[in-house]
Amino acid sequence: MGGPDDSVSVRYRPPAPNLVYSPTWSPSGADIAFLEVQGEGEVVTLKILEVADGSVRTVVQETANSGTPSTANPFSVCWLPGGTRLVFSAAHLYVVGADGTGLRQLTTADGVFDHSVSCSQ
Repeated sequence: MGGPDDSVSVRYRPPAPNLVYSPTWSPSGADIAFLEVQGEGEVVTLKILEVADGSVRTVVQETANSGTPSTANPFSVCWLPGGTRLVFSAAHLYVVGADGTGLRQLTTADGVFDHSVSCSQ
């Protein structure tokens, strides 16, 4: 763990005006998954940052509900135990492999934000 004198390095900066939500460490500690949100939530992209080399890859991109985002942060992500799949919310709950395969929508209630996703290790 670094101390107060350690320098900070920027590994990823989203293009303006996109925002980053819900960064979460992988169980191995080698990667950070996060959601990049475009506009008012029109497009939500699940990305993974490889900490060692700073590379970022897109896992999946989903269209979310347009309009004013919920104050409860409707965009969140977590790693499932084992580190091979993730659950994320972008107006609905989804599960997907960390390699981008097997995307599946878990909820279907229109107009309801599923948020604050939490996974146990």
